[in-house]
Amino acid sequence: QTSINYVRDYIGLQAEKLINIINGKIYAAATYNFHNEPRKNKHYRLQLGFDAGRNITDNILIYLAFDFKLKAEVNNGTTKALQIGFKYPKEGNSFIRLAYTFRSGYDERGQLYDLTNSKNILGLYFDF
Repeated sequence: QTSINYVRDYIGLQAEKLINIINGKIYAAATYNFHNEPRKNKHYRLQLGFDAGRNITDNILIYLAFDFKLKAEVNNGTTKALQIGFKYPKEGNSFIRLAYTFRSGYDERGQLYDLTNSKNILGLYFDF
């Protein structure tokens, strides 16, 4: 594949609602790309998702998360991600996660925006 000039200048709006009963949240977002190359006439992206968790010890949370994106730049194609994992410690701003992710649909990387793929990912994440 040859290199392309890929540019996105955008403005976005996101809403999030914490839901204590599921120990998680739901969210929705909309993005308008006012400068979008190479698809100059495809301007929006919509996103929905949630995460929910359950305490399995005093410091470890098991969680499930789902994310869905609808992208105008690929003729309303989608990207979906499902993740299940463990988070330690379960609260605070810094934590470690061990997670399995299944991701399918259009690629998130700019140069490869119009390619589809499916991935199985096992990761160790340091969030701080």
